[in-house]
Amino acid sequence: MPFDVYCRPDLLQSIREEVRQHAIRVDHQKKTYTIDLAAIRDHCILLVSTFQEMLRVRSSAAPTRFLHDDVLLANKYLFQRGAMLQIPAQCLNQEKSNWGTYAREFNPSRFMGKAKQRSPGYMSPNICPGRNFASGEIGRCGHDVPAV
Repeated sequence: MPFDVYCRPDLLQSIREEVRQHAIRVDHQKKTYTIDLAAIRDHCILLVSTFQEMLRVRSSAAPTRFLHDDVLLANKYLFQRGAMLQIPAQCLNQEKSNWGTYAREFNPSRFMGKAKQRSPGYMSPNICPGRNFASGEIGRCGHDVPAV
């Protein structure tokens, strides 16, 4: 994510301003800054959208599914019940029929507004139950940072 943000100076500036406005509390007496992760989740929509887009574009996962029924793909590939199927996330996450003409381009605002309605389980029809925990852990180190 640092690469995707820092190589876009305007995006970096917008995210910094969004976080300053909504998620940072300054205690001048203790000389600390506190980053409120709940405020980031609820009020920093550009940052959250950028994070989701980074996961969509950069994912190298290959979700595994066991087939409960026979499946015929493209009228020529038969996968039999009980088989294990893996589909690289990039095939799903960059499919133009799902994401539009610019599916392969990084768009930090893709998950904002109307697009926000799109399921965050874009990598598979089953959403990872640990996704919120993992997202929270990514930002944990930001609590009570000493002022410089």
